[in-house]
Amino acid sequence: MKRYGPRIRNSPIVQHLKHAVRTVVRTYPVLEPSARRLYLLFWRQKVRFRAAVQMRGIVDPNRTLQVDPNAIQDTFRVWDWGVPQKVADRGKVIGGDWDRRRRSFAESDFYRAMVDRFTRSRAWEETDYYQRLLRHVAEGANKRGMTSRSDVDARCATLDRLYKTIRDCGYEAVVDREGAPKFPHNEDEVTVRVSREGDLLFQDGRHRLSIAKILGIHRIPVKVSVRHRGWFQFIQEIHQYARQYDDRIYNVISHPDLDHIPARHGWDRFTLIRDNLPPPGSCLDVGCHWGFYCHQLEQLGFDCTGVEIDLRGHYFAERLSCALGFSWTLDCERVLAGGVSR
Repeated sequence: MKRYGPRIRNSPIVQHLKHAVRTVVRTYPVLEPSARRLYLLFWRQKVRFRAAVQMRGIVDPNRTLQVDPNAIQDTFRVWDWGVPQKVADRGKVIGGDWDRRRRSFAESDFYRAMVDRFTRSRAWEETDYYQRLLRHVAEGANKRGMTSRSDVDARCATLDRLYKTIRDCGYEAVVDREGAPKFPHNEDEVTVRVSREGDLLFQDGRHRLSIAKILGIHRIPVKVSVRHRGWFQFIQEIHQYARQYDDRIYNVISHPDLDHIPARHGWDRFTLIRDNLPPPGSCLDVGCHWGFYCHQLEQLGFDCTGVEIDLRGHYFAERLSCALGFSWTLDCERVLAGGVSR
């Protein structure tokens, strides 16, 4: 697959225009706020146009998801041609095997260092992450602007302050933070890509994601840069299904990239069930549709089996169970064989 994005962004004409704008803004600083607002407007419109072409307008590329930090388990390995730009790639649908090349977020030396520092009170100097940074600066590398040991220490002190702020004041979205920098940093939330199965693969924002995991924060704002073509095709299938029923599905979907799709039934019915449940045990949901109740009951500790005779419902339930990481049993054969009556 050809990579036109970087080629266009780095073309002489584009670079000349950017240089001209920066020169004017430096000459007349009073124009900077207006230039930033214009740039933000242009960028958002570009992303929306791209999404209208690639995603047929059924997905809002700038939507902020509310995500359980523990749902982000892996980070994808970048392409050979370079590190994708999370802002430049916003709204893209890309196929291929990029979502197969992944590694565990928890196994990174950065996350392990954060855990050691903030849960075990170890000094930064005792972590592999700190020692790796020292090796880089000793070799003359410029690692995130760090060129000396004092820079590394200052970086670690910044992480200490960030942890204390989130611990004491709570986790805030970028747009809500006092004194938050302007574009593009006001889009600088934790960013993920969505795999073909619906897995959220970490792309950027490791500081805040690590702290949110360590503090046990239940929901954080997250942006999506790229969706795999296979996942987008599944989103299309859901919308095609909904069009047969007044553009509504039967039950809400708890996947953060799908929970905005209009549904006939929300969380109210499950709340009634949850408040009258016995202690966790085995559960059989006959006519489970897409498995909404099995998903929720499994989180409460129940061993669930869902039965669905409709093959379309069986398909959607299977895909969503995989996307949400659940292990409940989906049974279609017993119904077809007459083993369960409806």
